[in-house]
Amino acid sequence: MISIANSKAAAQTDLLISSFERTSDLAELLPNVPAHLAFVFEKAPEPSAEAEAHYDTFRRAFLQELKPRTMIEAIWTKDVLTYTWEAHQLRVYRDHILKQAEVEAVCDLIEPSLRDGDPMGLRAFEEPSVNAQAVAWQTGQEGERAARVDAILAERGLTADSVRAHAFFKRLPTMDALNQMIQTAEQRRDGFLRELDRKRSSYANKLRAVTDDVIDLDAERVS
Repeated sequence: MISIANSKAAAQTDLLISSFERTSDLAELLPNVPAHLAFVFEKAPEPSAEAEAHYDTFRRAFLQELKPRTMIEAIWTKDVLTYTWEAHQLRVYRDHILKQAEVEAVCDLIEPSLRDGDPMGLRAFEEPSVNAQAVAWQTGQEGERAARVDAILAERGLTADSVRAHAFFKRLPTMDALNQMIQTAEQRRDGFLRELDRKRSSYANKLRAVTDDVIDLDAERVS
């Protein structure tokens, strides 16, 4: 029983030390944040190394610009950072969705020509599938297949821009939803920025009023 209790205590101690070290490291990384507020900005929202690096860049830039000094300012700054990052990630997802839709778009655009050239479907046993040719075109690999797709598109007076336009049309409802989500995130971010500016302006006015009172009092004493 004693050994179990000791092991639990050791584990809790290690956890506390680890948490303290992470906060200390973050405080060193982000010198514009007081050490006691660093934990607010500790967790990045994405697990991938690439996304975490991008998030760190966003975080550093925001904290250097806004320099939160109180808990309320730290929370608002974190919200501003979160909504800005959310809008950024939604734009990244939008680009990925459009890129993935290009394969479907190529299939839609070249399939009529392939079907007209082979009404019985006999070439299906000898040639790569429509989807395989579309993937080759989209990835830029297997030059012969990609060149054939370009030739088919050209015969129909179409280009790579035609493929992207068709891909966008196929994902238009998704694009509308993503754009609305981006707009909402940016509106929330702007709202928190206004609140931060209002709070700091109000605090500055209070300091100015107190300072003026002190100066007036000193002037009365001198006179």
